[in-house]
Amino acid sequence: MARTPGVADAMGFVVPKDVENHPSGKSIAAEARAVVVGTGVGVVVGAMLLLAGQHYQWTTLGYQMDQVKKAAAVEETTHRRLLLEQATLRSPQRIELIATTSSTWWRRRGPRPW
Repeated sequence: MARTPGVADAMGFVVPKDVENHPSGKSIAAEARAVVVGTGVGVVVGAMLLLAGQHYQWTTLGYQMDQVKKAAAVEETTHRRLLLEQATLRSPQRIELIATTSSTWWRRRGPRPW
């Protein structure tokens, strides 16, 4: 930087002026290299963020699938219990007991025989 002779301000102080009259010294190739490196770093960081997001999604979906499998197992158990109860209620022995028992059980208001 070249110094120019100072200019006096309003109070009489001399303030030197700095004048930029030469290039910064960087070549165009160095600036292009910096742009390429910066872009490369940006792409790598973006890819890492993308992979981290996908890993988070896979983990979350895995936990959700476990919860759904547990709920399905509970529902399957309930379904089997209800099928057994249905078969018990449709059994011929039970129907025969109901048919041969006095039809006045409801008048006595006692417990049902079946």
